[in-house]
Amino acid sequence: MFTAPIHRMLALVAALVGSQALGLAQTPNETAAVEVTITNPIAQQRPSETIELDWARLVQAQPAIAAAAVRVVDAESGREVVAQPLDVDGNNKTDKLIFQVDLAPNAVRRFKVEAAAPTAGLTEASPVHAQFLPRRLDDMAWENDKAAWRTYGPAVAKAEGLISSGIDVWVKRVSHPIINRWFFYGIDYHRDSGEGADFFSVGPTLGGGGSAIWDGEGFKPSPNFNDWIILANGPVRAMFELGYPAIELADGNRVTERRRYSIDAGHQLTRMAVTYTFERAPERPMFVAGLVERDGVQTQAGPGDRWISMWGPIGREGDGQLGTGIVMEQAGAESLSQDKHFLLRAPIEPGQPTAYWSGGGWTRAGEIMDAAQWQAYLENWAERLAHPVQVDF
Repeated sequence: MFTAPIHRMLALVAALVGSQALGLAQTPNETAAVEVTITNPIAQQRPSETIELDWARLVQAQPAIAAAAVRVVDAESGREVVAQPLDVDGNNKTDKLIFQVDLAPNAVRRFKVEAAAPTAGLTEASPVHAQFLPRRLDDMAWENDKAAWRTYGPAVAKAEGLISSGIDVWVKRVSHPIINRWFFYGIDYHRDSGEGADFFSVGPTLGGGGSAIWDGEGFKPSPNFNDWIILANGPVRAMFELGYPAIELADGNRVTERRRYSIDAGHQLTRMAVTYTFERAPERPMFVAGLVERDGVQTQAGPGDRWISMWGPIGREGDGQLGTGIVMEQAGAESLSQDKHFLLRAPIEPGQPTAYWSGGGWTRAGEIMDAAQWQAYLENWAERLAHPVQVDF
């Protein structure tokens, strides 16, 4: 008479014991989760801080988590935040889970990573976006809710004779995506009609943050990119890689450059990780990241040459002021001026990536209003890089 109920009771006990062994929910109403503590170690604001969690460690702590069933919840408010599983190396396997938080000075915040389908960020347009644009002579363009950028492929070199791996800065004063609107709807994007514009002039320069190999006494940039791959496209981060043809240096050595671009929501800067591969091992290889001069700009290098800044007019009178800047991730860079560029020069390890951040701030966007505010932004970013957040499971 009691056989079936006893069997069901034993099965339930076994399931609960197994759940505890795996770290799963203790009751049917609980969701399997991993608790994460985020600590800001510095006395500075960190708005839109991107948190990166190692995926293998998450799954080890909570095997029920899967790329299609993972969400992040603020442990105090219960509010879900937008999260993104990220395949870093393009092998179709998740490597990280990323999400963003605003951190007050020395703040400590707690989150739950739950084994459940996400709901946040599914219906809104992604604030970050990267796109290859064959219709516009094979540009690669990328943007977030703060700014947009582009660089040039080989079709531009053939059609217009423009040889450049420089970075074009598009100024925005709207948070919605503009790349497709400007290219595919006949908008004159060289005039500000309420969204922003392409006022910046790149030509055969480094533009607003391009890189180049240091060749003896000067810098030698790569030509237009000749291959590309988009690795991620939001909602927290867009990420892509560009490959460039080999160039010959003054000593006859040949070098090939590859850049990985990453743009997160809420930031004025793009991260660029450059890798140089040499035909034969050089003695003291170095590279530069640079900003092209514009009429009327002022330049400034930060403490210890951690960053460089330009500030001045952009476009016609009334089009506002633009700040451009570069922040180097590694220590030991030095600032210099050459060939109408303001540069940060740093050593590189052949075959290994070296990372820096570049971008801009425009007065008509209403957030960066003068040179001092732009320089403070770059200094704050350098401090954030030097003191990463602490993540504890």
